[in-house]
Amino acid sequence: MVIADEVAKIDLRLYRKKGSEIELINEHPLLDLLSKANNFTTKFDLFWLTQQYLELAGEAPWFVVKKGEIPIELYLLRPDQITVKAGTGENFIDGYTFRNDRGKEIPIASDEMIFLKYPSTTNQFRGTGTLSAAARVVDIEQYSEEYNKNYFYNSATPSMYFKTEQKLNDSIRNRFKKQIEQNYKGVAN
Repeated sequence: MVIADEVAKIDLRLYRKKGSEIELINEHPLLDLLSKANNFTTKFDLFWLTQQYLELAGEAPWFVVKKGEIPIELYLLRPDQITVKAGTGENFIDGYTFRNDRGKEIPIASDEMIFLKYPSTTNQFRGTGTLSAAARVVDIEQYSEEYNKNYFYNSATPSMYFKTEQKLNDSIRNRFKKQIEQNYKGVAN
């Protein structure tokens, strides 16, 4: 969140270079578009969510709505709902497919998408999130903490033991073992 907060607070500036002079542009359609990407997404929201998607998923696809050739709206799409169509001819990418929440697949032309990503070393079309590199370490840490918490919560001792003078057949022994594992095996137990 800290990274996303800082990225979202960036003050964007647009400059025009004329010869050796540099002029600050205060009003421009691009600045308007980025300050209000669509009717429910502000610049802060767009940049904050973009950074979150990049950190977590490694990808932040922006769908660009155009009027003619002019971009008029931007929509940040969920990366897990995007399929990249590899190029078959001169184009590296032929386009994208977006699967909406109702399961409908919507084709998107390559010039209608700005596919921001942290490049993946295993897939040239997709990205890799920062967290994925640390996912295994995070999982181990989380399981260790949960196990330790439950170990002390359960008084650090087994709550029962079993003893019998009779010989148990395989069926009874397996059923008993299965019931014990269901109740006591795993990080949470």
